[in-house]
Amino acid sequence: MVGLNLEIKCDSDTCFCVHFPLGGDTAWSRCYRVTAVCVVLLCVLLLTSFTVLWIKFTILNTENNQLQTSYNNLTIERDQLQTSYNNLTIERDQLHTSDNTLTKERDQLQTRYNTLTKARDQLQTRFNTLTIERDQLQTSYNTLTKERDQLQTRYNTLTKERDQLQTRYNTLTIERDQLQRE
Repeated sequence: MVGLNLEIKCDSDTCFCVHFPLGGDTAWSRCYRVTAVCVVLLCVLLLTSFTVLWIKFTILNTENNQLQTSYNNLTIERDQLQTSYNNLTIERDQLHTSDNTLTKERDQLQTRYNTLTKARDQLQTRFNTLTIERDQLQTSYNTLTKERDQLQTRYNTLTKERDQLQTRYNTLTIERDQLQRE
């Protein structure tokens, strides 16, 4: 049987075996053949392993790209959430400031309201006092008016009585004078 001489050649992507016949069937040539078969099997195994590893690499690379895209999307979403959080924090602080300002204004208005309520109560008390004094003065006025009217009536009565007495006196004086003349 004619032996085979195998030579393995590899370029950047693949490996392949080149064989050419040898002359004579010797122990070395049989050993060479077994070695050549083993090398061919190793090449097939290596090529299969390389293909499997390339497929796994491609799958892992695709998964890595998907994970990187997902990571980038999550980073963008995180940044948006951070921006939203910062905006809400600013808005919360502004609302807190507004709340403090409104609380101060409310307290000032409450103080003014209390002051005005006290002033109103004092004015009401003064008004009530003046009303009582007015009523007392009106009562005094009415009493004095009655007394004046009574005094006027008495005066008028006394004036009438005086006039009557004067008339009587005059009449008596005339009568006396007449009696004295006679």
